[in-house]
Amino acid sequence: MLYRRDWHEPLTDRAWDEAWVRDAVGALVADAVAAYDADDFWPAQEWDAWGSTLPLKDVYCGAAGVVWALARLGADFDAAAAAGRVHDRFVAEPTQLEGVELPAQKRSSLFNGETGIAWVRYALAPFDRGAGAEGAYQVQDALQSTMQDLVGIVRSQHEMEQALQDLNTLKQRAEQVGVPGNREYNPGWHTALDLRHLLIVSEAIALSALARKESRGGHFRDDYPEKDPAFATFNHVVRRRDDGTMELARETIAPLPAELAAIIEEMK
Repeated sequence: MLYRRDWHEPLTDRAWDEAWVRDAVGALVADAVAAYDADDFWPAQEWDAWGSTLPLKDVYCGAAGVVWALARLGADFDAAAAAGRVHDRFVAEPTQLEGVELPAQKRSSLFNGETGIAWVRYALAPFDRGAGAEGAYQVQDALQSTMQDLVGIVRSQHEMEQALQDLNTLKQRAEQVGVPGNREYNPGWHTALDLRHLLIVSEAIALSALARKESRGGHFRDDYPEKDPAFATFNHVVRRRDDGTMELARETIAPLPAELAAIIEEMK
């Protein structure tokens, strides 16, 4: 479409007309829905398809981008099922530019690689599960209770170990939540998408707190009520491994300048 001048309407002096715009967008949506093919998805413009594996599946100019647009525009179209088909097809037949080696999956392009396609599938999956599945708010409420009760102001080893077990259960529940309704201003959908990030942060907090066997500032351990000077010499850093598990490491903190250390010593 970008390459054909005759496919574009010329600029006019037409005043803004919301109804006309909505009708025009509706016509584009209807054309896209009608053109969908479960095997070949959508036809590709020759310059978009140049040197690529067909059908185009990416977000930038391929099927995943069209699926996402139709979903956001509220089309009468099973976007979640289409997203799954597009992603499965990419896994089986990755898009390949001639003479270009695909990067590792974790570094794939958001627009042209698997990352964007997988995200579209992930984002729309709650609608595929629908109202019959557990709701996102129930999982969010359970997560909030777990962190408040077991990783709260006063912490202990056995409670934080229990929290980590509970978080693993909540991860499994979060992967199966369903969302009813449409995709316009749907806070239940937004919560479903947030759950993964909330769980990652919660696990990082619990792991770090469990490893810090002392009390300092807002972190209080009733099984380690005193400060340990050794913990002032490093930070805990949590990273996710390629398999999704957490890795906790210590990174040394640079020593305080002598004048600041003297002030802290005076205020003890």
